Amino acid sequence: MPSQPSTSCLVVCLACSLLVALIVLAALAITVVLLVTAPTQHHAAPTAAPHLRADMAPNVAEYMSRSPPLESAAAWALPDEDKKRGAGVLLFAYGDPKTLGNFLQEATWAARALKQHNPTLQIAVVTNNASIDGDAFSHHIQPRSDLLFRGSACPYEKNATKAKACNGMPRQWATRLYYMALSPFVITWALDSNVMSCTPGAASGFLDAAASSSPPLWGFDIVQANGGGGFYPHNWNILYAWNPRTSAMMRDWFMLQLRRGITTDDQSTLFAAEQRGRTHGLRLGQMPTPYAAAFYSVEPKNGFFPRLSRPLHDRAHVLHCKQRNGQCAPWCNAFARAAARGTNRWELRSRLPKFAGRSAHWSTTQMSGPEATSWQLYIGTKEQELSPSPLWNPRLCARELRMNHCPLRADDLHASDVQPFAPPHIPDPAKLNLTRLGW
Repeated sequence: MPSQPSTSCLVVCLACSLLVALIVLAALAITVVLLVTAPTQHHAAPTAAPHLRADMAPNVAEYMSRSPPLESAAAWALPDEDKKRGAGVLLFAYGDPKTLGNFLQEATWAARALKQHNPTLQIAVVTNNASIDGDAFSHHIQPRSDLLFRGSACPYEKNATKAKACNGMPRQWATRLYYMALSPFVITWALDSNVMSCTPGAASGFLDAAASSSPPLWGFDIVQANGGGGFYPHNWNILYAWNPRTSAMMRDWFMLQLRRGITTDDQSTLFAAEQRGRTHGLRLGQMPTPYAAAFYSVEPKNGFFPRLSRPLHDRAHVLHCKQRNGQCAPWCNAFARAAARGTNRWELRSRLPKFAGRSAHWSTTQMSGPEATSWQLYIGTKEQELSPSPLWNPRLCARELRMNHCPLRADDLHASDVQPFAPPHIPDPAKLNLTRLGW
């Protein structure tokens, strides 16, 4: 008959079990503490704290308390959301070493140009580089390694065979989308790295006006460059005020991007998220063209050229261009010359009498109101890339392009040059068929 265990053995076994349980509980407690107290991903640049103007937008808690929430949208927890302050520019440069080096150089060029013309401007950069130019940037936001997704060398190529043959820099925009929500500003102007400031004081004056207007951002939630006819986002230039509607839209945008694919075109996902947000009160606006000047392919299916700007009544202040290719300075100068000549042409024509007969050429070509003072810049071929030409009226534009009408003109004819506006042909979200857009 086997012997029974002694009382002392049972006590020892029970003590060991309790000790193991205590060790496990202690490990779990330490893990919870580390997760709760883990540092966020916002890191200030090694420079003095940015100066916050008294007339800038209020802090985010005050602003969000005045903004009704977007119904039926799930909230998301964002680190340092309650610390957003003021207004500033947000640039991006992230990715593998090759991609990172290219875009960080572009972003630094852009920031230096903006700072040269706007010394008080706050500029944050999202980059996984260990260091930044502290004179150019006021904030350094380092993305988490698990949010640096793998990019595609041909993100716009839909043919899988051709995409595999691409050897460009891997790119993806999901990281950008997430960190747009983590901007340190209440009013954020998110720009691509390939931008140029053309006019001293213009960018900071525009951003100050957006922050000090009542309500902020002239009552819009998000304002963006228009990428074509009608109203379609061109994501190189987005200005937004942080509030519950914008927060919900950005969460939806980020989730749509993940669902559609990390390297999917982020403009189509933004368009869909915005239309869904509009059904719950999201207010969209179009950037005034002088602060979002760019060239667009007239017929993208037929090639990159010819290219055309949207109509302007003034010179370009913030321009989408590639400094690496030598485009920025010639384009800034071309917009400035056209603005000066456009003003002179209108002043001259307004003084001319309206003659009859053959001399009536001046009166028949003379326009009135916005039609008379608006113009577009045109690049016909690759060889003409650094010398854009002005097109002074719709007939000249249509004739030069060999088309029945002048693209991009009708939508912006009465647009403001100094503040965002509601585009006349923005689609009704209730009638929008996303299936026709490839969804």
